[in-house]
Amino acid sequence: MSLPHEESDRVFPRLYLPIMEECHRRVFARWRPFLLTPAWWQHRGRCNALDSYIGAHIKQRWQAITQVGAHKCASCPQRRARAACA
Repeated sequence: MSLPHEESDRVFPRLYLPIMEECHRRVFARWRPFLLTPAWWQHRGRCNALDSYIGAHIKQRWQAITQVGAHKCASCPQRRARAACA
């Protein structure tokens, strides 16, 4: 996703790690996904927050690519691939 490490260090421990911890708990306690406990609601909220964050990042990158023109954004994977082939 081409995130600066400061942003990655700020966002992913807060959003992604609690999701993974709950998923690990669900592996060992198979009933957890089916009980509407506070942990279930927190997990759902964190998943929605992570989806929103990633979706906003993708939209922002797509807008940068389309505003500058086709494949002129420095972080565009197609530009890096084309530069490697040239």
